[in-house]
Amino acid sequence: MRGLRWVRPVQVVFALALVVYLAVGAVLALRYHFLMGDALSRVQSAQGALFSRDPHLAEIGFIFTPLTSLVEMPLVAFSPWIPEMTRYGLAGVIMSAAFMAAAVAQIWGIAADRGTPRWQQVTVTLLFALNPMILFYGATGMSEAPFVFLMCWATRRLIRWTSTDDVHDLISVGVALGLGYLTRYDAAVAIASAAVFVAVVTRLRATHAEPSSARSHSRRSALLDAVIVVAPGALAVSVWAATSWLLTGQLFAQFESGYGNAQILAQSGGPSDAGLSAL
Repeated sequence: MRGLRWVRPVQVVFALALVVYLAVGAVLALRYHFLMGDALSRVQSAQGALFSRDPHLAEIGFIFTPLTSLVEMPLVAFSPWIPEMTRYGLAGVIMSAAFMAAAVAQIWGIAADRGTPRWQQVTVTLLFALNPMILFYGATGMSEAPFVFLMCWATRRLIRWTSTDDVHDLISVGVALGLGYLTRYDAAVAIASAAVFVAVVTRLRATHAEPSSARSHSRRSALLDAVIVVAPGALAVSVWAATSWLLTGQLFAQFESGYGNAQILAQSGGPSDAGLSAL
């Protein structure tokens, strides 16, 4: 009992969510052989990087973002002894379950940061954790699980920053969003949105704090805070694009490659419009 005093509530929340997502994912994969194509492709990428005829990290490819496959590689390494890791995509299930459980812990943490009553904290966390879509993505090895976790982490630190004005919170927001881009390209929109939000809030704060010299000071402060948020994401975009260009000759293979999303949609009879025409 003495050892249990060191167990924090957020650790219990994470452990319970992890058990639920792992159980659901294992039943779907091992019993019903319910396998998602995108999840299996990322497991296959990790497998190719480790066990192909010419093992190297570039086997992950540049159509999908690399973080999911990189996380799965230690699990895929056990596939010679545990074939289910790759045969039924169990490596992906473990990955998504862990990340989605961490997302649930972040939701719990947001409520704790705001000092909400415990019953509200439990209710909101349960509503999030047991949402059918969250449960689905947490149990099927999809990249949405790490993406949701990183967005929840960024949101939590962004909410905290609005109260603390602490640069460490902004740095955490930027790191989470940068890793988010390496998980799903959708994070580019989140990076831009967060930068605009931070710039506006910072400028308003500076204007109210020093009205006499507000204009020039507020612009500098807003720009600096926005750069802190954008910099990790910009680094992730540039390094990933440069690596793709060096190895494949294409900066953005997800758009330019014959195996990219645009070609997949075209071959499957989906809409080929983009931009405003697609809207």
